[in-house]
Amino acid sequence: MKYLLTGGGTGGHVYPALAIADELRRKQPDAEFLYVGVRNKLEDRVVPGRGYTLRYVRSRPFPRAISVINLGLFCLNLVLGVIGAFAILLRFRPDVVIGTGGFVSAPVMFAFCVLRKLGISSGKIFLYEPNSHPGLLNHVIGRFADRIGVAFEQAGRWFDMRRVAIVGYPVRREFLQLDRIGARQRLGFGKEKHILIVVGGSQGSRAINQAVVDVLPRMRIRENLVVIHVTGPVSGGEYDPVADTQQRLDELGLGADGDDPSDWYIRVPYVGKIEDLYAAADVVV
Repeated sequence: MKYLLTGGGTGGHVYPALAIADELRRKQPDAEFLYVGVRNKLEDRVVPGRGYTLRYVRSRPFPRAISVINLGLFCLNLVLGVIGAFAILLRFRPDVVIGTGGFVSAPVMFAFCVLRKLGISSGKIFLYEPNSHPGLLNHVIGRFADRIGVAFEQAGRWFDMRRVAIVGYPVRREFLQLDRIGARQRLGFGKEKHILIVVGGSQGSRAINQAVVDVLPRMRIRENLVVIHVTGPVSGGEYDPVADTQQRLDELGLGADGDDPSDWYIRVPYVGKIEDLYAAADVVV
C-alpha cells in the first residue's frame, strides 16, 4: 500500500497526520509513505525527523484582506501548487490520500480529485477533521472523500454522516509511554521542583503568552516553581510570538534592577520532543 499524507502549516494539521502514519507504519511495515507540504512551514522541520519523505507544493492561505493583488497571488499559487501536485501524484501513485486540512493540503486534494474524476487514479481519500467546525478546505473536499474521521461529533453534521466516523484525536504512541523520572533527568530538574508548562500551540497564542507574562510577578513567590513557557516560533506574519512576548516582559520590567526570573522562568519558542515536557510537568496549560 502507498499512502500520501498532506496537511501542514501548524501542528494541528501536521501531528495528527504523523500519528496516523506512525500507526499505519507499525501495522504495515512494508507500506510506502510520502508527505506533501509547503517549504518553511512546520512540516519542513518535523516530518523528515520522523522518518518520512517530504515533497513540496506551492500554496498560501486564503487572504483575510480581500484585494485584487491578494486574490491574484492566492490563485496563482494554487494553480502552480495543483500542477506540482499532479506531478507528485502521477509519480507516486498513492492507494490512499490522507488529508488533515489547512491551505497546505489544498493543491494535493484538488489535484487528486481531478485525477479520480478523469479515471487516472482509483485511490481513496480519507479526510480527517480535528476541529469542531470544519475548515474551508475540508468542507469542500468532504464531498469527495470516501471516509471522514472527526474528532468532535458536532463536526460530523457538516458532512454526509454515512461516511463519517467519530475517531477522536490521534495521539502519538510516545505520549502513551511517558517516563516522568527520565524526562526530568533529561531536562535537568530534580523531583523537588514544581513544573508548570504553558504552551499555546505550534504557532503560539497571543492571549496565552500575554497572560502568563502578566502573572509572572505573582508566581515568583512560589518556592521550587519552574515555569516553562513555549511561546511559539518567530513569525513573519501578523503576530510574532517571540518579539511580542519579549516586549511584554520589558513593559513589566522583568529582568531589570537585578530581578532576573531566568532561574525559574524558561522561555523557548518551540519544543520538538514536547512529550518530555508533558512527562516532567505537574501542570500543563
